[in-house]
Amino acid sequence: LNNYFYLVQDSSAYMKSFTQYLDSLDEPVVLLLYGDHKPWMGNHGVIYEGMGISLDTTTEEGFRNYYSTWYMIWGNQAAKDLLGQDFQGQGPDLSPCFLMNEVFELIGWEERRAHPHPLSRGPGPDGGIPESVHL
Repeated sequence: LNNYFYLVQDSSAYMKSFTQYLDSLDEPVVLLLYGDHKPWMGNHGVIYEGMGISLDTTTEEGFRNYYSTWYMIWGNQAAKDLLGQDFQGQGPDLSPCFLMNEVFELIGWEERRAHPHPLSRGPGPDGGIPESVHL
């Protein structure tokens, strides 16, 4: 457990240094961080059990405790100023596959296509990309 807490402290110090550097930049930066798993805390989750945290995946609470991880979306001051976002507060519960959608929404990015995907219309007359598509 001491090793885990040491690594949390070390990672936190690195992230503080990294975000301070990013905050010093004039260019807007938005950073997404998430964990892909919870830390291993002994065989059969014995340490979680000792802390009163249920990992019983047959219950909703235990399922969420076992599979859920935190994420953070951070913006430097240039991004906050440009986007009018403070990047504070708790976001929604999301699958990792939807995290970029959340970032795109926060930064106001909308996909704009005049036409459907070029390959969905089939090839042009010469077998290549249709002429109306400019890459």
